Amino acid sequence: QSLNCRSEVKLLNPGNQQLSSDQIPLTVLYLVVACVWLLVLSMWCVNWAFNYKYSNGLHRLYVAVPLLKVFLSIIQHVRWQSMSSTGAELVGVKTGRHIFQASSWTSYLIFLMMASEGWYILRKKPQVHKYTISIASVFMAAVISFYYVHSYFQSIAAALAGLVLYFTLKFARQSSRLTSHMQRSAQRVVPEGHMQYVSKRTLVDRLNAKRRMFTILSYISILYPLVFISASIASVYHLQHFEWLRAQIPEYIDLVVGFVLLYEFRLHDCRDYHFIALDRVTRLLKATIVTGPGKQAMFVAEEDSTDLIPRPGSLRNTMDLPNSS
Repeated sequence: QSLNCRSEVKLLNPGNQQLSSDQIPLTVLYLVVACVWLLVLSMWCVNWAFNYKYSNGLHRLYVAVPLLKVFLSIIQHVRWQSMSSTGAELVGVKTGRHIFQASSWTSYLIFLMMASEGWYILRKKPQVHKYTISIASVFMAAVISFYYVHSYFQSIAAALAGLVLYFTLKFARQSSRLTSHMQRSAQRVVPEGHMQYVSKRTLVDRLNAKRRMFTILSYISILYPLVFISASIASVYHLQHFEWLRAQIPEYIDLVVGFVLLYEFRLHDCRDYHFIALDRVTRLLKATIVTGPGKQAMFVAEEDSTDLIPRPGSLRNTMDLPNSS
């Protein structure tokens, strides 16, 4: 007579822990990452509150980056917490993780591309926003398809991310060259027109700050993929027994980029530029810029030509001049 037996063996770490020893720190680390991203979001919102009247579309767009990272980090914390107690990831948590991961990457790429072409830095209307939205939509669809359809879509998503970073570098360099040309124009037009600045900060100072933004974006578009790929390769070959560190390296890279963008693109008090007239210098500066090399004339921005006073005689009524913001 045969006897059928069924047995179940469950191997647990001390304390009924379902995770391996190199995964246990992830439950706490993702909570720490969520708190740090919440700090970034709070700093951004505080800066927004103090300088609300200077807010613009680019500033509002960046809110999505730390906000999505906060939610994603919390979901990751819940994921590892549930795996720690039950050994399995909840279906709802898994779906939320995939959606927020795809949305987070997409928001990063949209911000980099829109900022690099000078949206609300050199112009109020983006030149390639249709292409940006199209590429971002296909990228997000590829990431979702990678999770739910086939792993081949990962290569499509990687190619699109590389394309966005290439455009970021290209547009940032174009905008940087345009900004340099505007600086040279301002430095020549002001003395030739016998004009004078109202505030201590000059148009050249403002253009220097704008050019620094484009320089930062250029560095990010080059260094981010290099650092990410190098860290990924190093983690595969040298961190096999430290899964918590392998999982956290991309988070730390994103945090560094997030803090850099927070600092460079924060709002400023622009009252020094409020008591500045338009009129003659606007036409002079624009005419000088339009004679610039190649197709750079299409990038001329009106707000950058409002930081000058037409002539010394108008200084006596400075406080009565209209707001040029």
